[in-house]
Formats: sequence, C-alpha cells, structure tokens
Amino acid sequence: MTHLSQMGADVVEYRLRNALSLQSSADSMLSRELNVLNQRQKIDLVVVGTIVESRDTYLVNARLVDTLHNRAVSAASISIPKAVMWGTERVTNRDGQIIRSQY
Repeated sequence: MTHLSQMGADVVEYRLRNALSLQSSADSMLSRELNVLNQRQKIDLVVVGTIVESRDTYLVNARLVDTLHNRAVSAASISIPKAVMWGTERVTNRDGQIIRSQY
C-alpha cells in the first residue's frame, strides 16, 4: 500500500465504516458488516494474498489484481521464519506440540 500511494495510485480502504466504532475493548474504523460501510467506490486494482504455514516458516504471497480484466499485474512472495516471529519464547505449544528454543 505504501508503494502504491508513493507511485500516485489512489488507495481505497473499502472496509471503512461510516463512523468510528468505540467499544470497551477497541476502537475501529474498519468493519466487515455491509450495513455500516461507506458506499462502494470504483475499484480498478486490488491487493490479494495468502499466508501458508509450514513447520518452520510462513510463506506470504501477494498479488496486485486488475479487476476489469481479472488479471494479476504484479506478484511477490516472501518466506518468514517462525523464529523471527517467536524469538522471545523459550517454550511454546504449537499445533499440539511442545517446541523448545535454544537457551
């Protein structure tokens, strides 16, 4: 999103609410409830992606899709080691298994 904005693209947050939602646990301007969203705007490109978890890494795939022609105009992938995400834990439970890091 940063790069698209810097290149001059109009970036639209389509999940934006009509008003700020204040709750005891969180404040939010984003929603998935259709009745509280702003009216839809014309969207030419959309960023979509997936995250695939393996034993030691997360694989993040992202695509910039042209909605008029249903075509990916750009794509990128990155593999993120789980150790980077969980660096301060010494013992954790993931997928029902006890995982110990080095002491």
